[in-house]
Amino acid sequence: MGIGMAGLLAVAGCRSVNMVEPEGRINAPSMVADKRVVTDPSLARRVQVVSIGEAEGAGGHIRVQAEVRNTTRNYRTFSYKFEWLDGDGILIELPSGGYQRSQLEGGESRMLTSVAPTAAAKDFRLKLIEKVR
Repeated sequence: MGIGMAGLLAVAGCRSVNMVEPEGRINAPSMVADKRVVTDPSLARRVQVVSIGEAEGAGGHIRVQAEVRNTTRNYRTFSYKFEWLDGDGILIELPSGGYQRSQLEGGESRMLTSVAPTAAAKDFRLKLIEKVR
């Protein structure tokens, strides 16, 4: 009984330690379906949001991190901005609410991050566009 229990623990231990993911998962991302992500149609085929993480930071400010990936082999530039909404879904106007430029090599991923400017912000919207007009 002691040897059987030790064998069972050894097998269970191996399962809980193995945290390696297959390489195929990294190379085959899928678009995150989220109403808070707005992308222009031409960019949506080239740069996709793979994941979105959200957490509460210091002072109750929301922190957001979105992973974007260039699904092509070509270098891409794009612009993005996070818009913050209060508890009623009303846009919080900010003096520096412009777009930021970013770029991705073919197949590259990058994290876009933002912190809510105020604790009154309860939700967000991420806008991705190919070119700022």
